[in-house]
Amino acid sequence: MPVSAYLPRLVDGPLEDLFSQLPALLVVGPRAIGKTTTARRFERSVVRLDVPAESAAFRFDADAALRAMPEPVLLDEWQEVPELMGAVRRAVDEDSRPGRFLLTGSAGPTG
Repeated sequence: MPVSAYLPRLVDGPLEDLFSQLPALLVVGPRAIGKTTTARRFERSVVRLDVPAESAAFRFDADAALRAMPEPVLLDEWQEVPELMGAVRRAVDEDSRPGRFLLTGSAGPTG
């Protein structure tokens, strides 16, 4: 998305501040409010976990798949692969540098 097409949001400043201080952030809310669009401004790589071809590696071995991604990583629709949350926690426990992971999606796992 071209930078000029992005519509600034009230959450931009707080999100940038938090992501510069914390290793992982979870952004949740209703569908189609701009969570992913906003989070994409911070990512180096994106995984759309609602796309089976993209989520397969995370379903098989979330820890290894996460280690293979260039950071910062945007994990969109995280609730589609709930075991991913454990992999993110382990990665943060091993390396707590700020600005590593952004997770976006609904408030809880589906199913």
